[in-house]
Amino acid sequence: MTYRKDASGAPSLLVDAGATCLGYCSDVTRTHVIADRSDAAQTFAAMVSQVDAMQRRLCDAAKIRMRYEALHDESHRQTSAILREIGLVRDLSIEEIDARGISRAFYPHGLGHSLGLQTHDVGCAVTTPRADNPFLRNTSIIETNQVFTIEPGLYFIDSLLEKLRAGEVAKYIDWKLVAALCPLGGVRIEDDVLVREGGGVRNFTREAFG
Repeated sequence: MTYRKDASGAPSLLVDAGATCLGYCSDVTRTHVIADRSDAAQTFAAMVSQVDAMQRRLCDAAKIRMRYEALHDESHRQTSAILREIGLVRDLSIEEIDARGISRAFYPHGLGHSLGLQTHDVGCAVTTPRADNPFLRNTSIIETNQVFTIEPGLYFIDSLLEKLRAGEVAKYIDWKLVAALCPLGGVRIEDDVLVREGGGVRNFTREAFG
């Protein structure tokens, strides 16, 4: 659990939690913010809402015979859209933001992982991911009855931002907005899903918590 507070007094709370049932694991993350009148708090609250909406779309997009890595790639395209809409990246199209790898500085981890007897189970790490997806733990072809997480995020991590600032894309970043949002830490929304026979997913997390 990570609690952050910015200079205006607006707190953010990221809860990464889980439980076991009959020996099987779960993994759930939610991010909350108490928005006040500060621009940073309101922007961060909007970012939480947009990441939540993106996460729901990605859950709906998971299909049998789809490569999970393709779903991960789609999450970066949608993250690029959020970066542009919020104004963190300017003067580039969504496609250019994605192609230049800017989203990876704000969203460095894989979209999700297998769930089972361990929280990070081994069932879906079947091949090596592409070089630009080094932290992706699920590289499987999605199959019936697979259980895995879908957990996109958007973060402000000093070491990654320093590399971004030193690169050729730095001129496209609104560093003033980055500085305002940095104290709030970041956003992650994580659900546990089961791939149904015949297609589509059952979302255990939304069933329990909404």
